[in-house]
Amino acid sequence: MNVQKYMTELSYLPLILGQNYRHRLHNTYRYTEDLRKIMARTRCSWVVERIFALQSNESACFDGIIQHWNLNIMPDRSVMFSCSDEQGRVVYYEHGYPDQPLQQDLAFIFHRNLLHVRA
Repeated sequence: MNVQKYMTELSYLPLILGQNYRHRLHNTYRYTEDLRKIMARTRCSWVVERIFALQSNESACFDGIIQHWNLNIMPDRSVMFSCSDEQGRVVYYEHGYPDQPLQQDLAFIFHRNLLHVRA
């Protein structure tokens, strides 16, 4: 048996067993307790809404198993929002000014319909 094949599945196990929340509009997607706390603290629930909405609208771009989402604050206080796949290729990005100013950069991982904060 090839153990490396199953290592990503084993590392994902605590997220599956932890408390997850179903999104109210996008019922097939979930997010973790840690992400819920960050959303409440930073008032960035629009990020989760945007990631989940893009899954159905831009499904051709997101064929990969794992998506890495980054929310970076630029020097002019604008926000760069991007997604890269497993190989590190950027498959989506947008730039703009959020209604709520953000205090820190955030990073998320979307895997198997579960969005969580990257450690």
